[in-house]
Amino acid sequence: MAGLSSRSVDALLIAGDRDLIDHLPLLAEARFPVVLCAWENAAPELFPVVTIDDEDAGHLAGRHPRGLGHERVAVVASPAYTVQVAGFRRAFAADGLAVPDTAVLLAPEPTPEGGFAAAPTAQESSPPRPRC
Repeated sequence: MAGLSSRSVDALLIAGDRDLIDHLPLLAEARFPVVLCAWENAAPELFPVVTIDDEDAGHLAGRHPRGLGHERVAVVASPAYTVQVAGFRRAFAADGLAVPDTAVLLAPEPTPEGGFAAAPTAQESSPPRPRC
């Protein structure tokens, strides 16, 4: 913590909790405010925690391709992200479109490798539209 303090750090915002639980006692010794963001495990009582509305995050993510005019999509997600997928579907439903179950592909694990493993299925799930 001395290294951060000597660099005139006024506060620290930590996004995500991957592999950080063991470092919390060290952060508790900081001489500046520490805030946790997007903490998915049980939030420690030592620090304030900013949470994310996962359904709304999925909705915002779905609005982007809709705003670009896309009507057919494939969604690759970990089984842990069903709330975000529901929000994504809501963005399409607002325009009377559906994201079918066959277009929601579950990655075997929530990692880039899991997404890459599911990608070929995404390509197979939506055959190309015939061109006129």
